[in-house]
Amino acid sequence: MWVAKTVVLKFLPILFLVLFLCYLYLDRELEHPIEANPFTCLSADEGYIKQETLAFNNIYGVGLAYANHINETASDFDPT
Repeated sequence: MWVAKTVVLKFLPILFLVLFLCYLYLDRELEHPIEANPFTCLSADEGYIKQETLAFNNIYGVGLAYANHINETASDFDPT
C-alpha cells in the first residue's frame, strides 16, 4: 500500500508538468493573425429572395467560423 502511494506521489509532479507544457503549447499565439475578409452590404434592390423547398434529413451548420475565434485557437495557418 505504501509503495503504491510513493510511486503515485513520485510521478504526480511529472504529470502536472507535462499537462502544463501541453497547455502552453496549445495556448500559443499564431504566427500570422487571421483577418476577416471585407464585405459590403447590398441594398434591397440589388438582391432577390429565391423561394425553394428543400427536403432534408440532416441540418449542418458552421459554428465559430470567425477570424477572432480562429486566432484564439492553436491552428495551423499558411498565409502564402
